[in-house]
Amino acid sequence: MKSIIAIIFIATVSLATPAAAYDAKGRWFAQGVYSCGDWLEAQRKDNWKRVSSHNWLAGFLAGANLYRRGKKNYLEGTDVNSAVLWINKYCADNPLDHSGDAAYSLIEELAGRP
Repeated sequence: MKSIIAIIFIATVSLATPAAAYDAKGRWFAQGVYSCGDWLEAQRKDNWKRVSSHNWLAGFLAGANLYRRGKKNYLEGTDVNSAVLWINKYCADNPLDHSGDAAYSLIEELAGRP
């Protein structure tokens, strides 16, 4: 029984993806450091990186909602899949930017909607 628990624990830790954050110089690292080119490459495949990038974006937006004044949902009237499509377009237009920059730009655009 202990070996099964150990295997499950190791598998879970191995599959976990880090959250994004800023370093001391204000640069993205972890998931948000992926270039837009890497983001787009992950979207072309059905693999863990694609799934983790979608989950990361959903978590990023949920975290941003916690600090939003007024309306509490950036995705009101839309969904995460639409946000992914927006990020895909942003990244196609700005392949040298980071996926974190794309997510921040999405929030700024969504914040400006009525």
